[in-house]
Amino acid sequence: MKKTILFLLFLLLSGRMFSQTAPVNFQLVSGFEYTWHYSCYLALFDRQERPYIYSANNELGFMVYDIADINNPVPVDTMMPAVFGGLTASNIFQDGNYVYLSVGGFQGIGQRAGLAILNITDPENITIEDQWDSTAFNQGCAITIVDGDYAYLGIMELGIVILDISDKTDIRFVSTYQPYTEWPHPSGLFSTPNARGMAIRNDTLYLCYDAGALRVIDVTDKEQPVEIGHYINPTLDATARPAYNNVVLAGNYAYVAVDYCGIDIVNISDPANPVNAGWVNPWDCSPTNWNGRPGHTNQIMTFRNNTMLFVSGGDTEILAYDITDRENPVELGSFFTLSDSIVTWGIDVKENYAVLAQVDNPFGQPYLADWGGIRILSWDGGVTGVNEESGIQNPELMVYPNPVQDFLMMKNIPSNYTPAYKILDNTGRLIKSGDVKERIDVSQLSQGFYHIIFSEGSARTFVKN
Repeated sequence: MKKTILFLLFLLLSGRMFSQTAPVNFQLVSGFEYTWHYSCYLALFDRQERPYIYSANNELGFMVYDIADINNPVPVDTMMPAVFGGLTASNIFQDGNYVYLSVGGFQGIGQRAGLAILNITDPENITIEDQWDSTAFNQGCAITIVDGDYAYLGIMELGIVILDISDKTDIRFVSTYQPYTEWPHPSGLFSTPNARGMAIRNDTLYLCYDAGALRVIDVTDKEQPVEIGHYINPTLDATARPAYNNVVLAGNYAYVAVDYCGIDIVNISDPANPVNAGWVNPWDCSPTNWNGRPGHTNQIMTFRNNTMLFVSGGDTEILAYDITDRENPVELGSFFTLSDSIVTWGIDVKENYAVLAQVDNPFGQPYLADWGGIRILSWDGGVTGVNEESGIQNPELMVYPNPVQDFLMMKNIPSNYTPAYKILDNTGRLIKSGDVKERIDVSQLSQGFYHIIFSEGSARTFVKN
């Protein structure tokens, strides 16, 4: 009986219950090439399970593709930059039947930064609810993310803007915040911080500040954001000055797409003190080989309940990783033909398809790209059989500190948790049980390893000092 209990514990704690991993194989299915040398920055599958793709484009604005026939994507609507007051589109965030479109070009001469809210209830008859932009912020807008009633805009070297979007027809300016620009290096021509990528959890904003590395900003008070922490990987920084481009969160970890050096893994158990937990460098970057390298990573996303990671790699167009072992990603597959002048900026994945946003760059630095538009890939393999309902892979629950002295704290308790837990010692013997709450007294436990198991199936290991 004891062996059975320990075996079940091992399965729970390994984070791989009911799952298996296989290599990822990509195949080109279809695409839509722009007639002229135009750039697409991001293409997004509709989040309402409808057969559409939305794309943000430099010259062509906002486009909608009908993909009822996945082998033949058909543009069914185009909203040119003139519709947005001459501002180009750069990024997309969808929430329900609304698309939050970042407007304001940031490549070359920057435009005024802005946000347009689009009603996509009927994807072939889209209306603009409202648009906000300002001449006060003239370096463009690289990204928008939405959390509740607020939108956060990355406005390049000017930092971030927070907007109140509780009324979709009346966007209201709340505040702006520019993090310190002289860290980790003095600001200069090739070391200018730019707000490029963001992720948010519990009013803590993780900002990819380009040459300014990763900043952690408390936005509890929307009118007065404050930086509470910052991070740069010293080994990566010594190898080749990195550009922190985009970030996603998975449990206690942040995964950062770093141009051109791969993926930086950051432990954010304590958001105010992020620490390095690993670095994936598949392109062997060095201080002298930035130009022409195949790995200018830009976009990054998690998939299948945070067990997989997909990354756009520039000339290496898309890569897939297994991240069930959070600190040791395993590459599962990729899709690319090096030096083929086709370069991916943004990616999105849905079911067993991926869509790539292709950019045009005739200058040849850091890569040559002359194929603009979207391409759709099919893929198979990866981490499969993940029991999403059980919450075994749940990325939100935090159990800390670890090791613990007196009280075990829990944060972000998911709504699907039933209010019960059990603490077992390392032999599988029940030591303590009770209702799930934010603080559990473990002061009377002897020193050693323990396992806390929740009624809905997930588990964590902790050490009692």
